[in-house]
Amino acid sequence: EVRRGRALVGRHILYWWPDEGWLLGRVSRLRSTHWQGFSHVVAYGPTSALGRCEVASQLDPPSQGPSGRWLLLTRTRLCE
Repeated sequence: EVRRGRALVGRHILYWWPDEGWLLGRVSRLRSTHWQGFSHVVAYGPTSALGRCEVASQLDPPSQGPSGRWLLLTRTRLCE
């Protein structure tokens, strides 16, 4: 699933950090105009390797996927 811009806000993602590995974050908002080169702000919780923080991130479709730097998490419903 590829989403862009505002459609990512509120979604959970895994983001690759070279020293920490894959970390769970939540896209909190689109970037501010003063953070050039980044598309979104990702929030991490207090139990993440980064601690509670918000980080400007580039969430573009070419870098999405298992060999990229981020993965969009989606909810699935199991059928019985």
